[in-house]
Amino acid sequence: MLGHKKSGYIDDSLLMSDEYSECAKNVSDTVHLMTNVGFMIHEKKSVLIPTKKVTFLSSREKSRKIVQACTELYELSKESRNVAQVLGLMVSSFSAVEYGPLFYRNIEHAKIQVLKCHAGDYENFMCVS
Repeated sequence: MLGHKKSGYIDDSLLMSDEYSECAKNVSDTVHLMTNVGFMIHEKKSVLIPTKKVTFLSSREKSRKIVQACTELYELSKESRNVAQVLGLMVSSFSAVEYGPLFYRNIEHAKIQVLKCHAGDYENFMCVS
């Protein structure tokens, strides 16, 4: 309604404008709206100051990062992997993993089993097969 240019993909947004001040207003309005409806802005991962160049992750780049995160998570000792880390990695992989939709049911089932086992305690540790 405010006339801002945006491109969204899952949990990422690209905010655009021809003028710096318009882009800054776009960022400000978007952050305000998102926080008002209950979303959290990850300030360390966000670019909140308008810039002419920004990396908007491609599926290939996101897939590479997911493989790296899986490898790092697998290499941690069993006592170092908590439920939040595992679930976060699973959810972040949905949009980037080829044929991922074929496995959504298995992932959802695994998530339910993890939550039942740990009674919603996301800081509890878990094994990763």
